Amino acid sequence: MKKLATALGLLLICTALLALPVNAQTTPQPVGIIALKVTGVPAGTPTGSQLGWAFNGFVANATVASPTCTVNLTQSLSVDANSTLQADTTVGALSNVYGLDYTVYEVNAYNDTLNHKAAGLMNLTLRNHYVPNEAWVTTITLTVYGNTSRLCNTLANWYIYNYTAGAYINMGLLNSTTRTSLTYTVSTAPATVIDETVNNSIMLKYNYTDTGNVDYLLDIDYIKIGVTYQFNIIVSNWTTNTQTHSP
Repeated sequence: MKKLATALGLLLICTALLALPVNAQTTPQPVGIIALKVTGVPAGTPTGSQLGWAFNGFVANATVASPTCTVNLTQSLSVDANSTLQADTTVGALSNVYGLDYTVYEVNAYNDTLNHKAAGLMNLTLRNHYVPNEAWVTTITLTVYGNTSRLCNTLANWYIYNYTAGAYINMGLLNSTTRTSLTYTVSTAPATVIDETVNNSIMLKYNYTDTGNVDYLLDIDYIKIGVTYQFNIIVSNWTTNTQTHSP
């Protein structure tokens, strides 16, 4: 799915770069280029789920022959929806995971015949943050901070769903009684973990199991999803004037 987009409300600064005369004779000058730098990105919905953003650089400048400027951006986002699969109760707002501050989203494990389990889903909708085309995305880096009140002896893993394969990718283990972190990067075919049929959503899953017949809590302190993408900006109504330089 290939699309070009206009600026979509981004604040832009435009710099026109024109070639200098090469001599003192009356010589037509070459048409210049336009480079557009992004200076702001709207917060999106919900506003708190945008943790930050960065302009990484220019990919391509606009010319008369190809009037599209391409820039590289990273938005640092967090999840905007969640559902519980296995838990007795949850405590705290989902927005508690927007800051690395020990204000947590807490999951109380469910007693499933002596096996205590905590499992749930968390989603990020990229269309809520002005990324309507999954093909724009080049990398996705996920970081989770959290801990449990006891070490789980069977499962303590986080996953991201691959919509192409129809299966979860194991991001790794996050099993500690003190706050620690897990980081995972999708750099190959990132579009496979984006659901274009549901507003370009990304789905995470956590799954904890302990067979020791002891209740425990899962505290999720922080979730950051760094989405790096290339953004195309069409320069419309372009007119050029050929200037000459006289001695």
